[in-house]
Amino acid sequence: MAQGAAGSPMGGASDVDTGGGGGGGSRFPVVATIKSALSPLWSESAQWEEKWIPPKSALIAWCGAAALTAAGTFSAAWALRWYRRRRAGDRSALPISTKGGRKAVAARGAGTRRPPSLSAHDAKASFSQSRRGGDTASKRYSVGGSPSAPKLIELDMSPEELLAETEAVMGEERALADHIASLFTYIRAGAVLLEPPLDFAHTFQLLADIEAKNAVRRSSLTFPGYVSPHVELREASVTAQKSLAKHDIELGTRVDVYRVLKAIAEEYEEQLADALRRQQALLAEEEAANKRDQRHDSDSHSRAEGRRARDAFDRHTAAAAQAAAACGLSLEHVRYMRYTIRDYERLGMHLDDIERERFVALRTRISDLCIEYQRNLNEEDTRVWFRADQLAGMPASFLTGLRQRRNAQRPEEAEYEVTLKYPHYFPLMKHCRVEETRRLMERLFNSRCVPENVALLEEAVKLRDDAAKLLGYSSHAAYVLDTRMAGSPAAVTQFLRRISKRMERAAQTELAELRRLKRRELLETGAGRHLSGGTAEIDDRLFMWDLRYYMTRYEQERFQIDHETVSEYFPLEWVVSGMFQIYQDLLGLRFVELPDAPRWHEEVRAFAVRDGSSAQLMGYFYLDLHPREGKYGHAAVWPLQPGCVAPEAVGAGTERGANDMRLGWKVNLDGVAPATPRGGGNFSATSASGHNAPKAATAEAMGMRRLPRQVPVAAMVANFSKPTAEQPSLLRHEEVVTLFHEFGHVMHHICSRTRFARFSGTRVERDFVEAPSQMLENWCWEHAALTKLSGHYRRFVPRSASGGGGLVPEPLPEDTVRRMRDAKRCMAALLTRRQVVLSLFDQELHHRAAAAAAAEAASEIDSAAVLERLQRSIGLVPMTPGTHFGGSFGHLMGGYDAQYYGYLWSEVFSCDMYETGFGGEPLNADAGQRYRQCILTPGGSRDAADMLRDFLGREPCEQAFLRSKGVA
Repeated sequence: MAQGAAGSPMGGASDVDTGGGGGGGSRFPVVATIKSALSPLWSESAQWEEKWIPPKSALIAWCGAAALTAAGTFSAAWALRWYRRRRAGDRSALPISTKGGRKAVAARGAGTRRPPSLSAHDAKASFSQSRRGGDTASKRYSVGGSPSAPKLIELDMSPEELLAETEAVMGEERALADHIASLFTYIRAGAVLLEPPLDFAHTFQLLADIEAKNAVRRSSLTFPGYVSPHVELREASVTAQKSLAKHDIELGTRVDVYRVLKAIAEEYEEQLADALRRQQALLAEEEAANKRDQRHDSDSHSRAEGRRARDAFDRHTAAAAQAAAACGLSLEHVRYMRYTIRDYERLGMHLDDIERERFVALRTRISDLCIEYQRNLNEEDTRVWFRADQLAGMPASFLTGLRQRRNAQRPEEAEYEVTLKYPHYFPLMKHCRVEETRRLMERLFNSRCVPENVALLEEAVKLRDDAAKLLGYSSHAAYVLDTRMAGSPAAVTQFLRRISKRMERAAQTELAELRRLKRRELLETGAGRHLSGGTAEIDDRLFMWDLRYYMTRYEQERFQIDHETVSEYFPLEWVVSGMFQIYQDLLGLRFVELPDAPRWHEEVRAFAVRDGSSAQLMGYFYLDLHPREGKYGHAAVWPLQPGCVAPEAVGAGTERGANDMRLGWKVNLDGVAPATPRGGGNFSATSASGHNAPKAATAEAMGMRRLPRQVPVAAMVANFSKPTAEQPSLLRHEEVVTLFHEFGHVMHHICSRTRFARFSGTRVERDFVEAPSQMLENWCWEHAALTKLSGHYRRFVPRSASGGGGLVPEPLPEDTVRRMRDAKRCMAALLTRRQVVLSLFDQELHHRAAAAAAAEAASEIDSAAVLERLQRSIGLVPMTPGTHFGGSFGHLMGGYDAQYYGYLWSEVFSCDMYETGFGGEPLNADAGQRYRQCILTPGGSRDAADMLRDFLGREPCEQAFLRSKGVA
């Protein structure tokens, strides 16, 4: 899940350069063995020079191999004993070495080459806030940090400082709004001369600059509410979120600012229209000339046919780019201007004063409701104690990770504490044989924050509908979808119903299989019998608490997959290691760990990202992977700082602007070109070299290589189980998929290269934002990738001679991978229809139900009735009485309102991209580079439909998606 800009989804040691301390150490012997034996490691020195140093916690695979040869016994018991000693602080079990190496990405096969050093400029490039002079608070709210480490985000503010900084940010933004509003005095009789101060540079650019500058400051204010271990800081952050949300609504409804921007935009649009007409005329003349040449050149016919075959959109884009250049802008400048005006108008600029005041009040209240809803969910902490017999079927590794106590009535018996967090709930629902335990847990899980959050949701739904109607929309869904790929509620509903119908027959078949399994189990155990007319019958009805359990049983019986055994191949640190290697190879990147970077918790790790070819700094990211009290309870990515042209780079005062004569460069269609006066001359649709212009202006075509950039920073937050004294953190395969998916959002954020923060990273259409990460999930099912991702934490196999010899953790067997791939389609129809239920629930709340409630003057919306009807008719299994998933359906109150369908919608695109773009070669670096350039690099600077068309070479279709579900 990708969060919004304001808080709104690791490689072998040679693949990720790690420092010698902090988060760089391994948590279990296998990874330590590999890290020390297989690669030299780098760390950042105080002078930002990378030096060869051994990691503090490293082991040597050579020593392991020697022990195996000499003693013939490198047992799991020995490994566990060593692991326990290491956990206890004894790091002297084996000597340290830096020889050998898993295939190194940083060196591209040259395992001894040192990577380029980080410069002092790189540290400044993060564009984070400078540390306040002196410590004003007695309590420190961050860990780590050194004078030489890059400060990516302010982490050590006290609650009082955080609230003061909130006021400072809002004050600066109000002052800018007041300044722009004051420019109205320069507009006389509606006339606008596009020169200082009434030009892009002194209005829209100022807004873009403060958005980029304040993005990381805002993250420092809002992000602690999701991750800080200090309750007082979380509370202050929630207060800041509410203040900023209200402030944003107030700024977004400033009519005095809007009328200045609108007047300037209208003048630009008029000039753009004139320039576009000239460009289209030139293109028409060029095509006519080519047609005439066909009579004299036998080869020209095919060339002319090729030109005529070009998509009409590409021709329009080429002309639009040249028209923008003639006005001193790029396509991205024009897009920013249009999106800014659109955003103002979607906040009610056409309303009169009374209606606008009402609209602002509605939006403010909705924002408060959403914040309160998420806060309730974050703070939810239900705990249940079970005896061992009540947890029958749960693996020993699960039980050892639980808190224990003695039974008060029977002290000889232990009791285990189970929470409703994902690492506890989902394994229990899949494996616990005790139906009563599953029934209780399902009821509690789907009753989280009920009734308080249900009331908040239903109030928000009603107020959203009221706000949409003030703006002239038929419903909130119509309002939201007006700017999405889907376009309308009707298109979304048709899509969902069509998918549901294609899955109907398969879903009924799958349900029958689950009932068969339940009936057989009840017959074997003698449970579930009741008398009917004097005859004993088996009650084989399926309930919500049965679904995951019998799905797991079916998968185990048909495909012989033991998920407990499979998880032993996925120790978290080894998975992260392999994931890093894959992403680096695929996208041409290199990751460098920053052990001294300040963090909000000791478990957090920080990394720098460099381009693998140029060594250019691309950005930074954090990993926060384990649960703790008060932390965000799911998996998501926060874009803490957008990547864009640094605000200072555009100039100041009358010097600044899109057509910056001081820099002397501006956009041309095929690259950068010397700037010419605004509006002067026309540009050919063909580059100076004679080649056809590219389909759209790219980041490079905007001259940004000559401008300093503010690098992106992202944080990935998840809740994977912590390691114990006996074993490392082991991931279920579905958690591996989640990890890979969310890290895809990180890469989207890091790899984008846009001029404006407004379009950085994942700021694409919401119904496309999941597609890039969903496509990357496919790697978790490919044997070539799983060989890198998996490594048994207690079993070792000899490394091939070409790989340097020695021992490596045993990868997941190929036969197991094959069976897992076959099982991927298992119950796919039921699971897909569950997503349809949730998507239609979202749509009906925000389109039909709210409208019906308003028409009937109803004071409340019965969301439970809507959910029950959809679950029974499409999900095929009725809801448990008393439960209501709406109390914990965070998407609907976290920025995905009327947009949950986007997961299925974008999955269609993801399947098409994977099948078409990679075609059975998941580790093809050339395809990965093309994916990076076509899908990741543009960020939101282009429409998603256009990026898809470029990557696929055609319009997207649903066939690959249906094939992936086994119903095509």
